[in-house]
Amino acid sequence: RGVEGIYRSADGRQFARVRVDEGKATWRGGTPMLPVGSNRFSLGNSGAEVVFSTAPDGERECRVLPPPGGTGTEVSFRRLAPVPATDALEEYAGDYRADELDAVWTFTVKDGALVLGIRGDTSGPLVRAQRDTFIQDNGLVVEFVREGPAVTGGRLHAGRVRNLQFSRGR
Repeated sequence: RGVEGIYRSADGRQFARVRVDEGKATWRGGTPMLPVGSNRFSLGNSGAEVVFSTAPDGERECRVLPPPGGTGTEVSFRRLAPVPATDALEEYAGDYRADELDAVWTFTVKDGALVLGIRGDTSGPLVRAQRDTFIQDNGLVVEFVREGPAVTGGRLHAGRVRNLQFSRGR
């Protein structure tokens, strides 16, 4: 499968989707991955690089290296196993309240994908990364939580916003 897939950082806080279309690889929201060596790519013009390797268990992993002289830190990622579409997306659909923001978010299923709506505006489709975790290439991560089999709420992460709690229809 090459390098394509969804990767999660070792600390669990970041996701990245690598896509390959017509032989060209992109990182997250479309940043070109330009080959600079065997299993090594430059991330656009940022100066950062991503280096892929194979873990002892045979799965893909990668390290994102900051630009030389840059202030960033190296981040390790591991490719997630593909998630079978065994759960219907409809179980996530509905209204959720984020008390901290005094906001109501609506998740709907549109064209076979889960979509987040906030105050009437909808985002692009959310991509399933794990059973109850969905991402967008812009860095948005939505982790739903369950009580028993029922989806009851979750946490949203976006940029510096971490663990923004939301609960189902109250």
